[in-house]
Amino acid sequence: MTTRKWGEAFLKTGLPLEHITITILIALGWQCEPRYEYSRINQKGEPTYFEIDLIGYAPRDSEGEFNLLIECKYHDEQRFWFFLPCTTEDHLGQYGALSAGGDLETDENVLHYGPYDPLLEKNRKSLISLAPKSLWGANISRHGAREANSVKDATDQLGFGFVPFCLDRLYSFCKYTPEAVVPAIITTARLFRLRPDIRGIEALRQATGPEYIADELPWLWCYYAPRSELLDYNNSEIERWREQHRKVRFRGLDDQLASLWSGPHWIMVVNAGSLAEAATAVHMAFIALPKDFRRNRGLKLAIERSQTRMQSK
Repeated sequence: MTTRKWGEAFLKTGLPLEHITITILIALGWQCEPRYEYSRINQKGEPTYFEIDLIGYAPRDSEGEFNLLIECKYHDEQRFWFFLPCTTEDHLGQYGALSAGGDLETDENVLHYGPYDPLLEKNRKSLISLAPKSLWGANISRHGAREANSVKDATDQLGFGFVPFCLDRLYSFCKYTPEAVVPAIITTARLFRLRPDIRGIEALRQATGPEYIADELPWLWCYYAPRSELLDYNNSEIERWREQHRKVRFRGLDDQLASLWSGPHWIMVVNAGSLAEAATAVHMAFIALPKDFRRNRGLKLAIERSQTRMQSK
């Protein structure tokens, strides 16, 4: 095996991209936790453990704690990731997104908080406006052929891991500021989104490369449509959490658990070369959002007083 072939084979293991992702985030002052493991039923109907590659924790700020739940996907130079445009609310409606209720482009539908949403202006669209929106994605070869859909694999990995991760972090009400989380895919694949004005078949047939019919993007938002399998899984995870934490009761808990049911609505998809810019942009937009943490501080003080009384007995 030549050195070049060895290097390419090593890159395909995914480990180098995970290392590069961690290195970039640490350089920005973030902390990283490799490997988040959760269990779900596989395609054969068997319970199987799956892993999400890493969690990125942004530098702590008085305006709240921000996390990225990250899946890394390496691709060689012979493949692209191709996405459909999502430029209007009508696009979301076509794919059943509006059935989730409300405006899915607002900040409260991009971020998830535990145990409650402290955003003061819930109708803002600060985060979704940072990058173009898309629907679905496919893995396309340099020759234009569709290949095994690693885009779907990556979004499903995050989609199914999102609720277990959030439930594990639901005790963030023990802090003075709650945590917010956004799922993200980091990939070496070039990202293309079909131009919304492309309407005729002939323009597509005559294209000699993706750049003739699509815009190459450093990163984008991809809408993640919930399906029955995911909804059933999320419901079972939430009910299991309720059973294990029967004594946990506070105002707003039921609403937050219900909001988890449909899973994440949007996933960041980022070319690895633009990770620093994308992560910084989303983090800074998050910090700028007006928030009210008084409920969280009250919960923490109540818990601390309860613990003190228990210790004194």
